[in-house]
Amino acid sequence: MSDLPYGDIPAWIALVASAFTIIQQSRQNNKTLLEKEEQKAASRHSEELSRKNLTNLKRQLRAEQMIKDIDELLALAVDYWTQSEGIGSPSAIMIKVKSQDLSHRCNDYRSFLEFPASSDFSAIRRIITGGQFEVKSRKALATNSPLIRDASNKVNDFRTNLRKYIDKIDNFQ
Repeated sequence: MSDLPYGDIPAWIALVASAFTIIQQSRQNNKTLLEKEEQKAASRHSEELSRKNLTNLKRQLRAEQMIKDIDELLALAVDYWTQSEGIGSPSAIMIKVKSQDLSHRCNDYRSFLEFPASSDFSAIRRIITGGQFEVKSRKALATNSPLIRDASNKVNDFRTNLRKYIDKIDNFQ
């Protein structure tokens, strides 16, 4: 120590303190950058989750609307088939419009509906609009006729499949 002048000791202390401060600042900056990256990743994850939730909500609403429409179609079919031809004409028009709309939606939603909605709905449509549909000499059917019973069963199965899909979106199952 005798070789070093006393004036150099404070300079060395200042140099060590500066180096220590630079190292601490570097660590703090790295920690801050890491926290920002984690926040960005969390934000991206949150946005993806929000988008997925929004998509699921939209799909759920579409499926719920399909349930309402299939129920309405069944009511129209029962109304049509339990009346003679002259009285059932307005119902026939609405049956055709409703069934065409539902058919298109089954096709459009096939990418996310988890059951063969198009083929299931085609079977319903064949029952409701087949046979004596829009035939002038058609007689009114009883509500317990095979046609109405078959249509009701098929609609019920279709509705059940839609509800299962909705429940899966809600993580209910």
